Amino acid sequence: MAGKPFVLPDNAATMPTGEPERLIEAVRRSLPELLKLARYERVAAGRRDKATRSMIARKSVLRQSAVLELQNEANLVSFFQ
Repeated sequence: MAGKPFVLPDNAATMPTGEPERLIEAVRRSLPELLKLARYERVAAGRRDKATRSMIARKSVLRQSAVLELQNEANLVSFFQ
């Protein structure tokens, strides 16, 4: 590739001097990272919620299984009495 190599600008040198402009520039620079973090948080929350639902479903199945086992045991006892 011909030409000058790409050099990152000095952030302090490219920052505006006025307070409102500095705030706007700071938000503009941080927005891509904030969007990535928001997406990561949404994905993580979805995974957490899915895991919670799965645990609740398993607990419900185990509880139903235990109830059926107790009912079967009671039926067996009453059958032999």
